[in-house]
Amino acid sequence: FTLEVGSPDGMTTVSNMPAAGSDDLGGGRKRTRFMQTPKMSSYLVFFAIGDFERTTTTVDGVEVGVVTQRGLGSQASFVLESTRAILHEYHDYFGIPYALPKLDNVAVPGESQQFSAMENWGAILTFENAILLDPAIASEADAQSAFGTAAHEISHQWFGNLVTMQWWDDLWLNEGFASWMDERMEMRLHPEWNTALQAIDVRDRAMERDALATTHPVVQHVETVVQADQAFDEITYQKGQAVIHMLESYVGDDNWRSG
Repeated sequence: FTLEVGSPDGMTTVSNMPAAGSDDLGGGRKRTRFMQTPKMSSYLVFFAIGDFERTTTTVDGVEVGVVTQRGLGSQASFVLESTRAILHEYHDYFGIPYALPKLDNVAVPGESQQFSAMENWGAILTFENAILLDPAIASEADAQSAFGTAAHEISHQWFGNLVTMQWWDDLWLNEGFASWMDERMEMRLHPEWNTALQAIDVRDRAMERDALATTHPVVQHVETVVQADQAFDEITYQKGQAVIHMLESYVGDDNWRSG
């Protein structure tokens, strides 16, 4: 995909790839051209326009950024440093470098009853209340939640984005794996949180949902948009995560990683 976006002067535009250049359109407007993306699924295409500021750092040759409403950049320091640490760990674990030249986390106002973030390749969208931390009021639980959200979405940059399921039947290969990986990152980088204790809660939530008459297999056939939407539930996420834990425990950490 090669995107060109028209916007008012003074506004910042963000997409999956870095900007390749811009043109003055006159009348207080500009056109921003973005570098061409790798071949990827259309549901991962992203652009945003707003009165943004961007805080950046680098890790392993990748520019990492957090895009916020202007004036909220001071609340991005935790997720920026977390992203830097997470990306480095993923490079080591996967043995495959992150495929794009930059990775932004775009913090936007609002909320959804269904999700906190979306793993657009190179430009993760996350609601502000799930990722930004005001040092004056944020708790350790807030920090753990923000870290988990970032780790989950960054893991999708590999399984989900670099490699994408052929169809929504295998959604758990996106979400179950990402849930398993974000828990692994919490245990790896923040052992003081005792994240392993939460695996019990994850298992119980999956079993509670699985006990209902409306349960379904982890791998389920999807034909309609409604069925695809319904697939984003505790069976896909929590049961998928629990099944992966079981498989990893059975074959061993090293064999699982090699596989």
